[in-house]
Amino acid sequence: NVESVAAMIIGGAGIEYRGERIPVEICGCNPQELEAIYGETFKLMAGRTLRARDKKVCLLGYNIANEYFEKEINPHSHMTIEETKYRVIGILEKHAMFAEANNRVYVPQNDAKDILETDDIAFMAVRILDVSKTEEVSDEIEEVIDDNHNLEGFTQALTIGGAIDQIKSILAIVQAVLIGIASI
Repeated sequence: NVESVAAMIIGGAGIEYRGERIPVEICGCNPQELEAIYGETFKLMAGRTLRARDKKVCLLGYNIANEYFEKEINPHSHMTIEETKYRVIGILEKHAMFAEANNRVYVPQNDAKDILETDDIAFMAVRILDVSKTEEVSDEIEEVIDDNHNLEGFTQALTIGGAIDQIKSILAIVQAVLIGIASI
């Protein structure tokens, strides 16, 4: 039922570029896994994506490269991530569907282990073969990971359909609050 999986190490770190320092979300991933999941979804504005043998390089989300720093960042620019120099290899186009990608710095998974001082997987993206089985696969993933950790309720698998349902619930609450305010 599963076509591909991308396991990611995610955490916060400080990056510095030309004297400016900001906190960002670092996403460590295996380049082939990232390509299998997001290949046609993530488009490059400039440069290239991560490759299997890359070390000490980073791929920047649109906002990191274009909105967070005063000075322009281009592929081949250098920045410091937690006191280590990294070369920018690419910049992603602005993304509407996966907005969090705009604010992330993508690095090879081994570099993320060093930066974040962990090898704990925080997020897994899964592409399935048959979308009609999304909920079934989601439930099975939760069960397998929970069993692996001997913890019930440890894992939360979120499907696009589930995310849309959550957004609808939030919008209904906001609508109710606005109606309440309007009636005052």
